[in-house]
Amino acid sequence: MKAPSCIQGPNDDGRLPRDSVKSDWEVALGLKKYLAHEAPVGLHLADQLLLPMVSGGITGFLTCAPTSHFTSNADVMHAFTGRRIVVEPEGKAYAISVR
Repeated sequence: MKAPSCIQGPNDDGRLPRDSVKSDWEVALGLKKYLAHEAPVGLHLADQLLLPMVSGGITGFLTCAPTSHFTSNADVMHAFTGRRIVVEPEGKAYAISVR
């Protein structure tokens, strides 16, 4: 949750004002979390790739540990399409595919 006094958070665009001398701590925290895992797809993008995946546009990708939001989106995709999202550990990342 972003504090009311916060200018930017980890989900915001990331552009700093021209006269800014430092970024908000949430920006730094979001970047640190993204860089800590070895997968090319971050946790916020992973759940957004599910619809193109079940539609046939993407065959799979590597991501960090799936969130509960990811899991619920995968369940919804399965309910509507009959295609199951498969999550398998692969090193320090997770391989996501569809069956």
